[in-house]
Parts: sequence; structure tokens; C-alpha cells
Amino acid sequence: MRKIQFKKRARSLSAAIISAVVGFGFVLSSQIFFSHEQGFVAYAIVILNSGYQYFANRKNNDSRLTTDAKDIYLHGIPAALKHRFPIIGLPHIRVTSLTKSGYYRVRVYRNYVSKEDWQLLLSMCSD
Repeated sequence: MRKIQFKKRARSLSAAIISAVVGFGFVLSSQIFFSHEQGFVAYAIVILNSGYQYFANRKNNDSRLTTDAKDIYLHGIPAALKHRFPIIGLPHIRVTSLTKSGYYRVRVYRNYVSKEDWQLLLSMCSD
């Protein structure tokens, strides 16, 4: 069994950028719609939060994906892979494994894994 690891930098950078865009969007929209002054503290909180998102996601890069010669496993359970092309957003592979009480699901973007792992995941997609 071989583990498929996420790249630390790509995943944590995307989380930090999304956090910063949403945070600044919220601060600016509250300033426009409610017409009150935003101080330095509101912008500092957004920057600190995006920094926290970066380092928290950089620390946790375990994808919990493993593979053998013929299957992909998520949390040790055989998984179904589907290549998705959303209207808004980037194409990704959705990995889903069913349990008795629900399911585990992970989105894998091209820049999250190495090129060899991406090609392996694409070859095992069902569609």
C-alpha cells in the first residue's frame, strides 16, 4: 500500500487566499452597506486569520488516501473516484468512500498532488 500525500504549500496557500478574499470582502461590504468606519483592527484580524489558515493547513497534509495495484482507499475503505468539471471553480477529482453511517469525501485538485499521483487518480476515475 502506497500513501498519496498532499503537497503542503499548494493546499495551504489556497486556504489562506480564500480566507483573505472572503474576509476582506466581508469587511469592505460591511463598510459600504452599513456606512461605518473600519479601523485597523478589522483588517488585522483578516490578515491574522489567513495566516492561521495557512499554517494550520500546512501542518495537516495527510490526505488519508492510499493505493494498491487496483484500488484507491480513503480512510482504509475502498473509494469511488469521479472527475468533476464544475461551472464555477477548478476541475477536481471527488473521492468518496461509503461507511455504515455515512461517507468520507475529499476533493483532490491537480496542484494538491504530484503529477504521477494525479495521472493515477485520473486513470481510476469512473466516468
